[in-house]
Formats: sequence, C-alpha cells, structure tokens
Amino acid sequence: MKRKIIGIFICALLIATMLPITGTVTAGSEEDPEIVDEKGDTLWKHFDIVSSWFFENADDADFLFISMKVNDLKNYRAGGTYLVEWTSPSGRWATASIIGTRMADEWRCGDYSEGSNNQFQDLPLCDGTIDKPNNIITWKISKDQIGNPEPGDVLTDTRAGSCITGHYLVLLAFRALPRFHDYGPDEGYGLDYTIKY
Repeated sequence: MKRKIIGIFICALLIATMLPITGTVTAGSEEDPEIVDEKGDTLWKHFDIVSSWFFENADDADFLFISMKVNDLKNYRAGGTYLVEWTSPSGRWATASIIGTRMADEWRCGDYSEGSNNQFQDLPLCDGTIDKPNNIITWKISKDQIGNPEPGDVLTDTRAGSCITGHYLVLLAFRALPRFHDYGPDEGYGLDYTIKY
C-alpha cells in the first residue's frame, strides 16, 4: 500500500512539472506577444513600438499574420516604415510597410537575407490593415512568400523596427538617431513562434 501511494505521488509530481512546459505556452496574441518593447523610448508616438505578435487562423491556414502595436497611430504626423523580421528553417524573412505618406500605403513580405534598407522595394507585395483606434498594424502573408513553413517549424530571432520615411525625407539624416526610430526589443530578439497549421 505504501508503494502505491509513493507511486501515485511520483506520477502526480511528474505530471505537475510537465504541465507548465507543454500546456501553458500561449504566445501569439496581443496579450502574450513574441516581441515587447519599452514604451516612450522614441520621439514620435507612432514610431514607438509597444509589441508585436505572430498568429494563424485555422480557416485561413495558408497565411501567417503578424501584428504590431505602436503607442499612437491615430495622430501620426510623419510617414513611417514598420518592419518585423524573423528566421525560419528556410531562411531569413521580413514583412514591412510604409504608411502615412502622400503615396498609397505599401505592404510587402519576403526573403530578407540581405537585411538592407534598400531591399524593401524588392520584397513581394502582401496584404495589410491598419486599425487606428487600437494602434495596430497587421500583415497577412501567404506562406509561399516565406518559404512554406510547415507545422512545427519554429520562427526564431524575432525583431521589430520602425523609422521615419516618405515625404519627410528631409529628416532622413536624423533617422539613425535614437529618437527617430525604434526597435523591439531594444537589444537581442523576442520570443520564438511555432507554426501551427
């Protein structure tokens, strides 16, 4: 009888220690984003990254969605470039948009292995939306543009960035200054995301 109780206790202990590892990972939402950045660390609120997260929808399994929340999109005064980058088993990828300029908003995503500022125009077009009331930018990316990740593939080295652009090119010289751009996180990378569908 004593052996049974000890056996049950050991089993319960093992199950209890495994649950946090396998059962509570919920990244991939605004409440639990992969990328988090300090608020108020750049001059203009519409470049001030708050967080960014990856997510999928079972009804739209051919697409990966990425959202970025900034401090304030409602009152932006200058055009901006917004970027999220990551690494997957098939390469280095990025999604980017230019919004708030005199031109139409542009949404792009694709191979970012060069990692250069000039590479934006070479990325294929994708879809995107701006939710000004909630300060959220969202990209909808066809998975065939990002190497066709399979369920279980892990997206690593996640990082977000924003900077001034567009008809404010006169300020381009200031873009390298800390107050005219933002990175999330400020150093290193965010959390990984595992492809679900």
